[in-house]
Parts: sequence; C-alpha cells; structure tokens
Amino acid sequence: MSSYFKEKELSAIDGKISSILKQSGFFKRNFWKVLGLGLLLSILGPFYKPEDDWGFLMPTVLEITDIDYFSLALSFLIFYCTACLIAHFVWKFQENCQLKALRSRKANLEKELNAKS
Repeated sequence: MSSYFKEKELSAIDGKISSILKQSGFFKRNFWKVLGLGLLLSILGPFYKPEDDWGFLMPTVLEITDIDYFSLALSFLIFYCTACLIAHFVWKFQENCQLKALRSRKANLEKELNAKS
C-alpha cells in the first residue's frame, strides 16, 4: 500500500479515536437525565397497565403483587440502577477494546510510515 493511503488511514484512525473519546462516558455526561428517568420509572412503574393481544388491559403490577407501593417503587429503582451499572461497565469495556485495537493499528501504521521515510 502506498504511503498516501497509509496517511489517509492514519488520519481516519485519529478521527475514530477522537470520536470514541468524545462519546465515551454516557452516564457521566447525562447524569441528571439518567437519574430523572430512573425516578420517573420507579414512581410510575408500579401503575403500568400492559395490554394483552386482544386489546384488554391487564391489571397493574401493584394489583398483581401483594407488595406495598413504596417497596415496589424501590425494587423498580434497584432494578434500574443495576441495569445502568451493568450497561456502564459493558460500554466502558467495549470502548476500551476498540481504543486498544485502533491505537495498535495506529502504531503499526506510524512504524511503517517511519520505516519507509
């Protein structure tokens, strides 16, 4: 491959690395939005009425379970926080793997370009 295409690929890799770094940390950047959504879901979650296949409304989760409202809302909040925590670590791991692969490719390209110069 010619050095022109390697330089183009190097600049594309730099752009990919900067975009990954800019977009990383979703929960840190949107903390208040994530917190507000979690509170809204935990407050309104127990009153959700699902609809079955024939269009009839099913009973709410609060009516189905024998748990009081506060405990059910707290369990919704715990489930939401657990899902957010798992998503945070999974996305962080994926970003780190992508960055590692891109940085190694960038180092290889720079080494090849320096060797030819």
